[in-house]
Amino acid sequence: MFDTILNLPLFQGLTQEDVTNIVGHVKFNFVRVEEGETLFSAGSTCDYLCFLLRGQIEKVTAHPKKEFIIYEKYQAPYLFEPDRFFGLHNSYQSDYIALSQCNVLKVKKIYVLNELFNYDVFRMNFAGIVCSRAQAFAEKVWRQMPAELEERVCCFLLNYFDTPRGEKKVNIKMTDLAAFLGTSRLNISKALKSLAERELLQIRRSEIIVPDASLLQGCISGKQ
Repeated sequence: MFDTILNLPLFQGLTQEDVTNIVGHVKFNFVRVEEGETLFSAGSTCDYLCFLLRGQIEKVTAHPKKEFIIYEKYQAPYLFEPDRFFGLHNSYQSDYIALSQCNVLKVKKIYVLNELFNYDVFRMNFAGIVCSRAQAFAEKVWRQMPAELEERVCCFLLNYFDTPRGEKKVNIKMTDLAAFLGTSRLNISKALKSLAERELLQIRRSEIIVPDASLLQGCISGKQ
């Protein structure tokens, strides 16, 4: 247990003595989730600090009007939406599906507030993660949209990805993507075909598959 906890991002920097004290005062709930099961659902209350200890998950995030859906895969270790633990909205934004058998660690909010936040290292780690997510979101909001349509498609997709790396999938109609980018369906079709020829993405009916989102970032940066 000690090695498992010390390897989690929020606990890195704590001593073994700190972890010994934490284990004596904090109730850790270890949960096993089978492949195909839902770990958390969008809209459910985020009243536990939850870590993926083992396995692979798929994060499914839907546009508020269901005009498109983003699918992202993540491996352990993974921290589930720490920015939803406090603040105005205390519910998960996405669904999380187990792609393999998963082990999850859950810590109730009262233990986080009354015990874990007594440790400066834990507080700094938590603040650092939440602030990094907020800064990344702000950079997306203020990112200047490129002039070239291919780059604008890449920029649009990256703005909705949680992280700019790894495999992604987007369920979206070409007409909806064209409307979001203020162009025609024909132009979108040509742009997607060009990006597919450069092996930056794959096109299926109402579906865009991105093998590695970092390649889209390279396209915007002029590296592709």
